[in-house]
Amino acid sequence: MFQPSEWVIPSAGFFSKTSECDALVQNGAFFMELDAAAIMESINKGNGINPDVIGAISSNRRFALIYKGEIVTEGSRYDKAYQKALQDLKKVSYNSKRIEEILEELRLGAFCKRTPKITNKYPKEKFPDDGFIINYKMDSQGVFRQLNDNIFPSNDFDFVITKSGQLKIGNKHHLLGNREEVLAAGRVRFKNGRIVEFDNMSGHYTLIAEEAERLGNILNGIGISVKRARNEITSLGVNV
Repeated sequence: MFQPSEWVIPSAGFFSKTSECDALVQNGAFFMELDAAAIMESINKGNGINPDVIGAISSNRRFALIYKGEIVTEGSRYDKAYQKALQDLKKVSYNSKRIEEILEELRLGAFCKRTPKITNKYPKEKFPDDGFIINYKMDSQGVFRQLNDNIFPSNDFDFVITKSGQLKIGNKHHLLGNREEVLAAGRVRFKNGRIVEFDNMSGHYTLIAEEAERLGNILNGIGISVKRARNEITSLGVNV
């Protein structure tokens, strides 16, 4: 977890005006210079300072944007992806709500990128696509609702979390996951529109215990609270 004592406001083409940083600060986001942090860590470990290292990084300073205690994007002025993220934020720096939305998009993207993927164990096998996908939405209280606003039915369904962090609910994992790698897969039980239980029951993705134990963190990571839900882990075998 990164602390406010590590905050920095990068200059030289990053955010040139204090006002451009206001919306970031209001959303609890801040910058940290990665190389400075690495140097301080080296000093704290008693390794001293390596002048060659300092000279090498001075011309290519690397920064990280921290949001909710996580690095959501990082790079230098020469990294195109990092610069694009900063430009997107600068364009809406007057709008704190839009800044929050972009920060959430960056956080979700970074979370999905670092989360290990789970493969479909039967990618070449042909299975009938006789399942279904349920369209849904979540209200401001985190309750799952159908598109007609009815509370989600109290029932068990298959689910997958795609590589982009989308929770897909319905029947038949290979259909929900489009036969591709996913972040998670299993079964989920709803009651009064909330998830009360989830597990790793999926023949196509066959999650081992280590993967199943991550399910709760992954659901929380994509913004779905399962604090009171039970994670039922079943031994399904080993990855192939």
